[in-house]
Amino acid sequence: LLLLRAIYRQLPERFGHAEKSDVETDSYTIVESTEPFRPAPLLAAIAAYQKEFPQPRYPAEIRNFAAIIAWRTGHYGSALDLTIEQLDDERHPDLRREAAVRLANLFADLRDPRYRHAILEALRSRPAAQAKLKLYLSVAPHHAQHPLRCLSDFLTTALTPKPEDSKRQEKGR
Repeated sequence: LLLLRAIYRQLPERFGHAEKSDVETDSYTIVESTEPFRPAPLLAAIAAYQKEFPQPRYPAEIRNFAAIIAWRTGHYGSALDLTIEQLDDERHPDLRREAAVRLANLFADLRDPRYRHAILEALRSRPAAQAKLKLYLSVAPHHAQHPLRCLSDFLTTALTPKPEDSKRQEKGR
């Protein structure tokens, strides 16, 4: 586990905070790293750890690293599943904050057209993730800097099942 943590700390952060803005706010400019995420060393360390410890003592930490990898490599379905599982795991309160931040970052990725379609597809089949997104969107009208403030109506509509979707499901049965 120490090796996993050490390898993870050597990887570039996806987001960094630039200097505080000159305007009188509590916000910082957030910049996205252009350095590519290379998960291979972390995946190798996880595999080695799981091989040596088939019944790991720290499965929540392994799940945390797996969720980070899934998010950073664009496997949004797995990232949502693992992150929500971690967020709902009351036995590991130390990891819940990290899961909440990751889930907020996953949702914030919806503003980027490069990721939006894939995240929406992952959300459509995950009611628990949709419920968390609705909660996340519920605070948008009250915060001018909320990343999805302008997309709230679009996202609500995009995730609302259409009548033809239910007809297709019935035909498939």
